[in-house]
Amino acid sequence: MKKLAVALVLLNGALFLYWRYISPTPSTTTANATALTPAPPRILLATERPEPVAECRSLGPLPNRKLLAQVTEWMGGRFGALNEREAAIPAPPVYRVQLTTPSADQAARIAQRYRAAGLGDVAVLAPEPGETTVLVAMGQFTERSNADRRVLELKRHAVEASVAMIERHASQWWLDFTSLETLDLAELLHALPAAHDAAVAPCEIALPGEEAPSTTTPTPPTDSRGVPAPKLGGVRSSGAAA
Repeated sequence: MKKLAVALVLLNGALFLYWRYISPTPSTTTANATALTPAPPRILLATERPEPVAECRSLGPLPNRKLLAQVTEWMGGRFGALNEREAAIPAPPVYRVQLTTPSADQAARIAQRYRAAGLGDVAVLAPEPGETTVLVAMGQFTERSNADRRVLELKRHAVEASVAMIERHASQWWLDFTSLETLDLAELLHALPAAHDAAVAPCEIALPGEEAPSTTTPTPPTDSRGVPAPKLGGVRSSGAAA
């Protein structure tokens, strides 16, 4: 009996210590549950939402000025101010049939003679400073085979001509605009099907110290003798197939 009484006393002491120092209180349990529960996201009021920012966009490429004017008219004032930008791109070369003469007088006589014979695409090319030889252009072609055929025709008349390849560049146009309104390409193509190659992309960003894209007509490239190369659309020789 004495041992049982001692065991009961020890058990009661252990229970007292547990409830007194170890068992969590209701307030502690509630605080821990609150700390583990994430707070719901706060909904921003309309006055707290950031204002949308208009970004610069480019529409293009457009192959010619006529289509550029039509797209500009179609866009109207819906997209703010429009900035026209022209870019030069490589174009297929042309092939010029030419012969070399020792003087400008002889070049003029040769050109006159062949014009009288019905060859309409004959031109005397101005020589470079300090040069004594003068070139006579006898036709310009978009296909090398047609240029070679012209050389053979001239050879039958005892004229030794050669073929010079002329590198060219063509122009493309872009429209830069800054607007919050989204441009609908499908609507544009429905109104102007010729703009089928156009797309909308971010504007070109000029690097520090770099000039902004020019909107003026670039100087046409020249050949080795300083003669301006023909522009796109004017490369066929009169009376000759491309």
